[in-house]
Amino acid sequence: MSEITSLVTAEAVKEVLRSEEVRSALKQKLRLNLESRLDAEVDAILDELLGVAVVPEPEGIAGDGSASDGGEPTPDSDMMM
Repeated sequence: MSEITSLVTAEAVKEVLRSEEVRSALKQKLRLNLESRLDAEVDAILDELLGVAVVPEPEGIAGDGSASDGGEPTPDSDMMM
């Protein structure tokens, strides 16, 4: 009797997993998971390619404005030549 119960239970579980509602929910969860992984991977690649983000601009304007101005014209001058 327990063999029949386990077979029926296994088949019932498989049938539920095959249902459209469950498949849709699983697909959505997988999409979110993959999207999160992809975002993290893209961020890591961009960080590697671009280096440190240029977020310190407001700090540079407040305290290091003259130092930044002294360093930036050199590349601009090279580009102009």
